[in-house]
Amino acid sequence: MSQDITFKLNGKASDLKIDFRLEDSRIKKDKPIDPSKIKIEGGTGILKIKVDVGRSGNFDVADWYRRFVGGDTLYVMHARGGSNKPDKLNLALKGWLIIDNVKYHVCFGQGHYSNCNNWHFCSFDLLARQDNKSGYLNNFYFMDTSGSDEFHIKYANEINSGKGVELWGYTGASPVYPRFDMEGDTFHPFFYQGSGLGSTGTMKQGKAYDTTGVFPEHRDFHLQAISSAGAQLTEVKYKIDRLTGGISGNDVSKQTVVQFKDSAGTPWLMNYGISHAPSPITDQSYNYLGKRNLRWLTDLATACPGIRFNQLVLPGAHDAGMYEINVDGFLWIEEAAAVLLALLIPVPVCNTSLAGLLAANGFEVALANFSVTQKDTAYNQMISGTRYFDLRPGYKKNGDVNKTYHIHNFIPGAPFATFLQDVNKFLRENPNEIAVFRITSSGIDKDKFTPLTQDQVEDVAKANITSDVGYDFPSNLSTFEAQSLSAIAGSGKRVFFLYNISDVNDSYSNDTYSKSLTDPQPVIQALNETVQKTSSSQSLTMLQLQNTGSASLKHYISDIAMNSTEWINDLVGSKTGNILQDTKGIFDHATYNWLTQSDVIASIQKQKSLVVIQNDFVDVALAEHAYALCKKRFDITK
Repeated sequence: MSQDITFKLNGKASDLKIDFRLEDSRIKKDKPIDPSKIKIEGGTGILKIKVDVGRSGNFDVADWYRRFVGGDTLYVMHARGGSNKPDKLNLALKGWLIIDNVKYHVCFGQGHYSNCNNWHFCSFDLLARQDNKSGYLNNFYFMDTSGSDEFHIKYANEINSGKGVELWGYTGASPVYPRFDMEGDTFHPFFYQGSGLGSTGTMKQGKAYDTTGVFPEHRDFHLQAISSAGAQLTEVKYKIDRLTGGISGNDVSKQTVVQFKDSAGTPWLMNYGISHAPSPITDQSYNYLGKRNLRWLTDLATACPGIRFNQLVLPGAHDAGMYEINVDGFLWIEEAAAVLLALLIPVPVCNTSLAGLLAANGFEVALANFSVTQKDTAYNQMISGTRYFDLRPGYKKNGDVNKTYHIHNFIPGAPFATFLQDVNKFLRENPNEIAVFRITSSGIDKDKFTPLTQDQVEDVAKANITSDVGYDFPSNLSTFEAQSLSAIAGSGKRVFFLYNISDVNDSYSNDTYSKSLTDPQPVIQALNETVQKTSSSQSLTMLQLQNTGSASLKHYISDIAMNSTEWINDLVGSKTGNILQDTKGIFDHATYNWLTQSDVIASIQKQKSLVVIQNDFVDVALAEHAYALCKKRFDITK
């Protein structure tokens, strides 16, 4: 009598190869099944296993199966009703389930439920949902059952029922890892996996979703840092409305870096975010962890004696001063509404809804969703490892130069003086670190704001950078790029202002970076083209890792028109509706992993000047990749 089980790949995974490699089996206590009785037929999209034995429930076989995951039901699922911890099984097989050449250590066995077979499956690579009838395989695949002898497997991001959240995780070291916990679903941990670039981790993705209906009204969604022993080290809590999808908790401006310690007292950082995104983007959440290193450049100078300035790779903050909005005295509601109507939401059907939300919420929320590019103050950006800052300082036309802000188009961000004070404070506390500022006027609406001249920038620097930190305005980087990092840090000038420098090898172009909200390939192509260029006349090489979210909206007119209420509610009414955060995880997953590729590393090593990897919502993962790339650039000179 043959006992049959089938694993079937569905959706876009149906073209993948699937197979099983037997390791061990049980039919009775300490008795394996005769291998000649087991027939395994793998192939494209389907795996069939036939076991030619009878049905005779056995306590010892069930115990052998349960011990594979220590009896923990988080890692088990089964096809029919009854217990997910079977007391009897007819047979059990242990081995490697192989999907697309990736192996998963699994155990499965056959039992009974009523008069039917009930197949059980367990693995530490499986995270079962609450009913133990479905689960996630390594956060990458979703498994469920047909209620009989089949397990169905598809990509997790193809789940189309319930309310889903795309998950993006990173950890730069063991043993601490990020985890997402959605009520009605399961835990979603992202364990450390080396990337091949020093000790940096691999960016990973997953999906959480809930199909438990609309009651109770809200479900919990928590972002956590977990120790290897399973202890929760820190947590950020949100609630998601089951009916509307609205998210309550820290809004974008308050999703600032979290500092915590593990059980050994080692300090860590957590950069995180969650956003309520309109179609065709699904809701997004990211959780990145890394060890806190306030003096990573100091450590680099020790690890790489003599490393030169032109061998550095610095993590950079794009629009570094846009972590807040300062609108008082600059804008009025009619102008802001008109700009948003004409520029950002060019669909007439949206106008009434947009005007109503602006009137109800004030326009600061809408402006923040389209213009905020960072979450942390300059001080906290430096805590996360950032050492390069893109700043566009300006003041109201015909206004007071002492009221100078970072300007994003027509929107004032953080006060310029406050930004410098924060950087100065950090550098006084960390005496061998440096900071580089690139001061430009690009992106400033010059009809409303006047960019600072170099003399005016120097006046602000003189007033806010103390003598023990010091500053310099090099005309170009060639004046000190061949100096060692240690010499520069000890020179008495540790803040460098690059004012309107030219000859920057920059990956950015507005057309390329605004092609898509969901497809990183145009950006990857631009990055590839940029690292192929090498010239000693370049001031620096700028690798911009994030798309231009608001400029991409022109490609989504039909989506906006078809889902106008959703788009308006998210981008204008929601405090977690920032368009850049909607896309951060998607692009980080592509661009951070791009930085770890051997050919990309080789191209960065060949650059003859400073390299900057620049991002929105800077994070510890960006800094860890920069540190590892610095060491790679130094290695080729030894």
